Amino acid sequence: SVAGHVRRGLRQAGFEVAKVPGCGSKKQVLRGRLVSPSVIERAARATGLATPCRDQRVAVIGAGMAGAASAAALAETGCLVEVFERHQPASAASGNKAALVSPVLQRGHNPVGEWYTQGWLHLLATAGDWYHQTGVLKLAEGESQAASLRQLIEEGGWDASVCRWQSADEISAELQAPCRQPGLWIPGAGYVEPQSWIASMLEHPRVSLHPGVEIKELRRSRDAGWLIEGRCFDHVVLCCPDSLPALLPAEAHSTLQLQPLAGQQCLLERAQVPTLPYAMSGAFGLVMGTDYCQLGSSYRVGLTDVSWSDAEAQAMQQRLAAILGPHWGEDQVTVVGGRAAVRYASMDHLPIVGPVLASEGNEAIRQRVEKGQAYQLADLCYEPGLWLNTGHGSRGVIGASYGAAWLACRMREAAAPGPRCHMDYVAPGRFWLRLWKRGDSER
Repeated sequence: SVAGHVRRGLRQAGFEVAKVPGCGSKKQVLRGRLVSPSVIERAARATGLATPCRDQRVAVIGAGMAGAASAAALAETGCLVEVFERHQPASAASGNKAALVSPVLQRGHNPVGEWYTQGWLHLLATAGDWYHQTGVLKLAEGESQAASLRQLIEEGGWDASVCRWQSADEISAELQAPCRQPGLWIPGAGYVEPQSWIASMLEHPRVSLHPGVEIKELRRSRDAGWLIEGRCFDHVVLCCPDSLPALLPAEAHSTLQLQPLAGQQCLLERAQVPTLPYAMSGAFGLVMGTDYCQLGSSYRVGLTDVSWSDAEAQAMQQRLAAILGPHWGEDQVTVVGGRAAVRYASMDHLPIVGPVLASEGNEAIRQRVEKGQAYQLADLCYEPGLWLNTGHGSRGVIGASYGAAWLACRMREAAAPGPRCHMDYVAPGRFWLRLWKRGDSER
């Protein structure tokens, strides 16, 4: 049979199929070739047979937080991973001194809150000594946001061990200095230092790093794998959002609609700042490490300029002083360094993690979606061995780590790190389905 549902089923199972001339009464027949060894492994498990032992080779493009986490998670499942980075590890947005880590607390149940809160719990269980649980005070910026945060506490039903309300007077007493805004105290939150954590993940014995190597194109090899730098890989994981235009088909990249977020963070003279008992977020991010004090980052939506701005640094410090008092102002505390970088975020504020949708084979699903008929993401056809872990925005530490665990689950049938619905929340195919629902002619 050459029926569409047969072709789609075979592709979904890992076969590469094509119509060829038939014989006898058959005008055409299908010719297929198995290109995904995981199909054999699943069949062996289902029948109780021994699973064939095979070290799959995986190429990871990008050595920031997403790339390093993906490499480490897949290496733990037995993959041989090679990481390609055009600069040095943690050279872009992952290169900041510190990154705040806290759950996304929202009213009711929604995908963003569920995904990042579960991701935070996953990070607590896996980060070990790389996680500094100082607690984080999420300060309100103005009366309107204060009212919103207070309503979150009252309606969200959060236990005091997760978060609790603190008045400006209570905060002032803890800081032993006047604070002009209330906020949420999140005792389980804290920060990580991305550069050292990334370096440790890339030191996994099954991970090889290739710095200074820019991958400009992806090509299929003869055995249906991927050919990169003269070597064949079973899977490729793309973790470099600014390189996606060159590495993905044009329609696939345009559908993702990634948005750049430029910003900078400042390093304040550690000896000049008052000692803080915890990190701060909300109106600004403030982390006090052993030998540094980091302020930021700022946000410039839609921009990719990474040049340093003295005016922006001054504005950040003025914002800080307006809430914590003049002793944090530019005439009291010196900016001794900092950096600017660009993050990329999706339009629905969730990362993009999972297989890349195939350019062909999804016509029947598209018609069902446009007609309002039932469908599942699992029904879609995907590019064999091509994956994404990107679009994390300002929550890259949580999103990249949790996303890497889901990649290991999908690619190697590792244990699911959370509820199965979370896999659908971040699937790249969700953007295509939304376009089809709206009936857009261009994908």
